[in-house]
Amino acid sequence: MRLFFFPSYSHRREADRVRELIEGLPQKEVLFVTLPMRREYHGSLVHTAIETFISSLDEEKYLDMEYVFSNDMVEAVPTKNWQPVTKMAIPKIYGVQSVDKQELLEFLWSQFIHPLEETLDIKFADDILAHCLFKASYIMKEREGFLNFYRKVIEKVKPKVIIYSHGQDMALTYLRDTAKELGIPTLEIDHGVGTVDTFHKHLVYADYLIVYSNIVAKKCRELGNDKVIGIGKPGAYAGIPEPQYKYPTIVISFISSLENEIFTYAKNLAARLDRSKYLVVYKMHSAELWSEKEKRRIEETENIQFIDGSLDIRELVGMSDIVVGIRSSGIFDALPFSMVKVIAFKDKADNFSEARPNEIIQEVADNGDIIMVDDEEQLYQEVVSYHRNVRYRAEINSFWPADAEERFRKLVDSYL
Repeated sequence: MRLFFFPSYSHRREADRVRELIEGLPQKEVLFVTLPMRREYHGSLVHTAIETFISSLDEEKYLDMEYVFSNDMVEAVPTKNWQPVTKMAIPKIYGVQSVDKQELLEFLWSQFIHPLEETLDIKFADDILAHCLFKASYIMKEREGFLNFYRKVIEKVKPKVIIYSHGQDMALTYLRDTAKELGIPTLEIDHGVGTVDTFHKHLVYADYLIVYSNIVAKKCRELGNDKVIGIGKPGAYAGIPEPQYKYPTIVISFISSLENEIFTYAKNLAARLDRSKYLVVYKMHSAELWSEKEKRRIEETENIQFIDGSLDIRELVGMSDIVVGIRSSGIFDALPFSMVKVIAFKDKADNFSEARPNEIIQEVADNGDIIMVDDEEQLYQEVVSYHRNVRYRAEINSFWPADAEERFRKLVDSYL
């Protein structure tokens, strides 16, 4: 069976709206470009990776252009100078280029497929080759439309620096290409801590990568990368309430980052704990797929409550006594809550990332902010030794810089 990939078009009405928006874009010194990755927090839809960075700048300096699926959420978005753009309208407005499929196939064969076959000593099936060709054709078709779109946006806004997050998304890769073509510097704000290929990101996605901690930046510099800047996250300590202890039971929240063993740890711990005193919560990763039937069965028998991956991590931590993770950045998001006990397992996937998440977590543990455990027995002992109203960290912990807002403003001002 053949699968054909073509750039998706929007309705003409939506394309006209986006075209009018582009024509009316104001000049701003800073252009943020964001993906549709908002989560509800205190009644608003906030962009978890980048919202606090945007709001730390003077409103007159920036514009935030965000890809959206629809405009239904406008009233819930707190971001100032926010301009929503429907992604599907871009190829509708700017068209697509023609692709020489024979030339593209020859390139794929010589540069990717044949070297892989030689290395792995295998022969790819014809339908796999067809899928690769059609996918590459799709990317090449949409690419020119996005480049033209970004050229027009930059012509209108005239930014001195462009900032975004999740730069490996194709829509942002095209933005990076356009910015390089026009000589405009780019900054990417990392959306995690143990991100795969953090060391190499600046070679592909941005001129510099902003990370949440000096500890992460230091690890990258040890690998020879001077393109990573430790900034922190503006507002990391803002609005952190004193614990309310809403639940009579002690709540232990496991944060999944798609590690194979994290659910097993949660399930086994729940089996050992007295359910009249403890509740185990499992926060799914947004990419995890659990059927409602599976979740109901497990919740009934295992003393585990599933929490949807779209829940803002601060909401989860605010109702937790203990937070447990392996490599999830949620471990670090819990640190400003000084009376929440934070426990981390050593990641068994030692080569998971050149960002060295094990070393980063271990350094934070050495500073006394995280408790590292090697096995489930140590986890159990740490859980049963927990007491409420104990401060497990100082007001300012070793991971998050306290002056992140000042650092970010200073960095942005250096481009202006």
